[in-house]
Amino acid sequence: MTTLPEHGPEPPTNHPATAAGAAEQSVPATGHGANPRQTPRTLTLTMRRLIIGTVVIAMLGVGTNIAIAARPWVPRQPAAPLGQPLVPGSQTYYPKEGGNWLSAVAIGPDSSIVAVGNTTSTGGGARVVKANPDGSEAWSAAFGGPDGTSRFYGVAVAPDNSIIAVGFSETMYGDFPVKYPEQGHEGAVVARVSTDGKLLWSKVFGGRNLDYFTAVALTPDGGAIVVGSTNSPSGDFPDTHDLSVNNTRASDAVMMKLNPDGTTAWATAFGGNGNDSLSSVAVNADGSIVAAGQTSSSNGDFGCTNKDGCGVVAKVAPDGKLLWQHTFDGKSTSKFNGVAVAQDGSIVAIGQQKFSAWSTRLTPSGGVVWTSRFWVSQSDSSELTAVAATTGGFVAIGYRPDGSGISSGNDFRVVSIKANGGILWNVSVGIQTAKNGSVAVSADGSIAATAGDGSISRLTSTGKSG
Repeated sequence: MTTLPEHGPEPPTNHPATAAGAAEQSVPATGHGANPRQTPRTLTLTMRRLIIGTVVIAMLGVGTNIAIAARPWVPRQPAAPLGQPLVPGSQTYYPKEGGNWLSAVAIGPDSSIVAVGNTTSTGGGARVVKANPDGSEAWSAAFGGPDGTSRFYGVAVAPDNSIIAVGFSETMYGDFPVKYPEQGHEGAVVARVSTDGKLLWSKVFGGRNLDYFTAVALTPDGGAIVVGSTNSPSGDFPDTHDLSVNNTRASDAVMMKLNPDGTTAWATAFGGNGNDSLSSVAVNADGSIVAAGQTSSSNGDFGCTNKDGCGVVAKVAPDGKLLWQHTFDGKSTSKFNGVAVAQDGSIVAIGQQKFSAWSTRLTPSGGVVWTSRFWVSQSDSSELTAVAATTGGFVAIGYRPDGSGISSGNDFRVVSIKANGGILWNVSVGIQTAKNGSVAVSADGSIAATAGDGSISRLTSTGKSG
């Protein structure tokens, strides 16, 4: 284990929250979202459907009577073999041949480890992997359709050990059919999966453009909060903001409350005249919600003075009303990828600022306690991608350049952040080509982490590797 020099917190920025809130006890978030999607495949998807549609129209034009039926798609199990039993300090690799990616991880009440992502080795489905507490194989399942990609970005495990996963789908058939396939629509997906890997129910939300969910957290009443982004001017999310920037359609951040059966309790959107998205969410014991992401809007719900983007943390009431928000402008691109709430109600958000790994702590009412950057480099970027609360601090995962001087990958590291913002320890969990990872903490303090390409690592509460 390599220990970084302790980095003291930087002074708080002068950016008061817009409203005050009382401190509250919190329940740990059981799922962490990965990074939002960066490159939609709308053109490819639209061209594929255009070609299919042209062939059908041509055939109809010569008098052919065609009935187009939905093609059922059965989830394939297993999507990939699991590794050997996982003990604290060891790592299991879930093969990525053909493209198996794990984006988020959670630990269930029964101490099982659940990770989600996607796989292309079995046709392009959203993937769920469940491992027993020792890391041995439980099951692996893929969901989606035969005609496009589906992917999960966030996961939470309910008290009954069933799984709630969120992400997106671009398929017309199968488990997550989109509503407007002729428009190249990508829909935001929520799915509930049983303890043995069967799909219990699924919902697809959105409008006629691009919509996706990035993270999910459970609520005290047995429901869930999901967050993400919408690019649709109409549909399941409120159309209340300026959706035009630089003569192109901008995106709004979205938040939705789901009842235990998957029905919608409420949905809301936040944003303004720029692009806005939420990447992570946590829920307090009183039902209030803390979410984090990025905004480039100079008006509306968030106020960003940097056109390249500001990190934003927002607190929302149980009924969806915005209580306060705090934006961070680092004079360079800033974004938050993860958020966690401590037992005293204080908040830690992590991400990237000035191309360096970044963390900041706020009071329950939104005041800045400290902000800290580390893994600073003049030539390469580093970033934190997820965070979870621990007893007396927080644990995060992120990447920094591997130091080889060539683009061979990113050194993924699990980092223990002290209550004052300093680094207690950090441990490498491997070199990966991907740039997303997730982390979860069990009741005994041990840690499970995913590192982009398909590995799951288990560490002790002190970061020991053996």
